[in-house]
Parts: sequence; structure tokens; C-alpha cells
Amino acid sequence: MSGTPFDRITGAATSFPVPAVGSARVEFVDGERAVFRYTLDGVSQAKDIERLVYAGPGLSDCQ
Repeated sequence: MSGTPFDRITGAATSFPVPAVGSARVEFVDGERAVFRYTLDGVSQAKDIERLVYAGPGLSDCQ
């Protein structure tokens, strides 16, 4: 492998200005659901997201 190890990089993350192209936010509906809203290059979208449950009620995730 070649290149500079991550822990040895010094200075600013970029050496040139990076233009903003959009924004994003997460709005929590409750403890299980949220809405991810974003705008990218002037196009706005919203995506519903929810918690993924691995175990049913009363079961441990570590059985």
C-alpha cells in the first residue's frame, strides 16, 4: 500500500473551496419512525424511515 496514513494527515480537509449542493435533516416522528428530508441541486425529497426490529416482543436479540 502507498499513501499517507490517516493519523498523519495535517491541515485542512480540503485545500480548495467546496460549494454547498444541498441540505438534509431528520425529523423524528416517535421512537420508531422518522422522516429524512433532503434537497440536492434544487430537488427536494422526503423518505420515511423506521427502526428495523430483529426480535419479536419478549425476545432478546442475543438468544
